[in-house]
Amino acid sequence: MTTLQTRSIPYPECDASKLSHFRFGAFQDGVMLTTDQGAWFWLEREHFDRLLAGTLEEESAVFQELCEKGFIRSHTNLEELAQQVRRRKNFLGNGPVLHQILLQDAKGSLALDTAKAIIDHAMQSTSSHLQFECVQGREPLDEDLLDFLISYTEEKNRYEKKRLRWTLRTPLNNVSPSAIVLLVKNRCTIHTELYAFDAIHEGMDSQDAYFAVVKSNIDKIRQEMVKQEVDDIEFFATMRVRKEHLLRVQECLQSIADCGIQTVYLEPSLQGQNAIQPIEFQSFYTEAVHFLLDSDVNLTEGHTVACAFAIVRPDPFEHPYYWSPGGVGLGIHGYDTTGRIYPSAQAAQYGEESLSVGVVGQIEFQDALVHPNVKVLAIASLLDCLPGFNGHWATPFLSVDPIACYVHTGDLFEHLPSSPRVKVAIHRIETIFALLRGEESRREALEAWIELQA
Repeated sequence: MTTLQTRSIPYPECDASKLSHFRFGAFQDGVMLTTDQGAWFWLEREHFDRLLAGTLEEESAVFQELCEKGFIRSHTNLEELAQQVRRRKNFLGNGPVLHQILLQDAKGSLALDTAKAIIDHAMQSTSSHLQFECVQGREPLDEDLLDFLISYTEEKNRYEKKRLRWTLRTPLNNVSPSAIVLLVKNRCTIHTELYAFDAIHEGMDSQDAYFAVVKSNIDKIRQEMVKQEVDDIEFFATMRVRKEHLLRVQECLQSIADCGIQTVYLEPSLQGQNAIQPIEFQSFYTEAVHFLLDSDVNLTEGHTVACAFAIVRPDPFEHPYYWSPGGVGLGIHGYDTTGRIYPSAQAAQYGEESLSVGVVGQIEFQDALVHPNVKVLAIASLLDCLPGFNGHWATPFLSVDPIACYVHTGDLFEHLPSSPRVKVAIHRIETIFALLRGEESRREALEAWIELQA
């Protein structure tokens, strides 16, 4: 038998005329407030209720700090606020910062004339700094090609004076002595991919054998660094977290650090036989970050550093994966071996031509920037306008990748709260804020990570 029940929902007293625009949401045992300009403040629930009602004492320290951060309308300088927002969105006028170049793909290897056309295209960006990321497949590194890419770019940059950074994404199990000399000479950051405790690497009898080869090659690179008196090459790795890793957090991280890696990017494996759920990754990630901050292991977690930097520093941030609207297409260009331009390397590897924005040498640089695909991607990643995201307290520090969403779901638009990628991203942000509000030793260790990024 159906019975009719009446429930009342308490509506807090609110005097909105005294408040500036901000987002808010439950966090830990209180409420987190955030603004478009990147300000944030944590309030106890009692203080939050009094803030809404307009009864929070103006002489209190809490009220004064809320004024300083722009949460109180009467104490908000609109011109200063506009400048802060403008500074955070300054990247929109910079052009692509990250240029990801596939050296090999299913269509073959990158030819020199295509490589030249790619650099000619990339150097038209008005950004004062450019990051070039060369993505190597399983084939041995074409040293002549990489040398040409770097030397031709430096020649093009003779008068531009842009700050250039080169990264080679490589399996790192097939590096010749001459390639090592070239990488050190040009101060190339090394970014590899490591899986722990699973014999999946091609051509290796075991995982331990693969790790041994990677460590040996990193040691050889370091020896060459000493020989050439170079000390600023960084070693990154991406680790795909899967079922077999969940109970071996510290062992995973220690094995990666033992290889000589300085920064690891922990990524959940959300599809496939050994895939994990977001909640499982959240537990792994939290334990991993706490272990790295508490121990003397010389390893940082890359996503944590990048996201914490975006939270703590108000300056324009050059990591395009943490932009809103997102960096794909706006801040990132990916290129396949035929010279076709994509919004990112992931889109180029996916190879669907409908995602392309043109071909180098056949499309004007400005036309590529205003291509309909770029506009759609910008709309799909503009969180202020997406249902669920527009009111979430973490939105000012959150970004989404429509390409990753499309590859996994066939839809460019992420859906909050069902998206596993968004759940992971929000948990990272929550973890960082918990650290900023938590134990002094961990907060100081996190701040040291941020200083390294700076």
